[in-house]
Amino acid sequence: MTAILDTSFLFALTAQNDRNHASVLAVAQTLNEPLVLPTVVLPEICYLLTSRLGHRAMRQFIASLTISTTQLEPLSAVDLVRSREIL
Repeated sequence: MTAILDTSFLFALTAQNDRNHASVLAVAQTLNEPLVLPTVVLPEICYLLTSRLGHRAMRQFIASLTISTTQLEPLSAVDLVRSREIL
């Protein structure tokens, strides 16, 4: 199975003072599945990290992605059609 990363998970994982940090960290440490990060999540998580934790935290997050095995997944027209159907 694949684990799809979202903004709230990534923020809680990064922000040590987030109320969900400990539980998210525990989950992250046990994940053996491939990690997928939809590219549409990047602007949102970067904004939250910068506005709440500072520019340095955002830069560290981006740096961690460059050395991780996390797969970046672009949004396609087919994805938009399916999203519209679901909504």
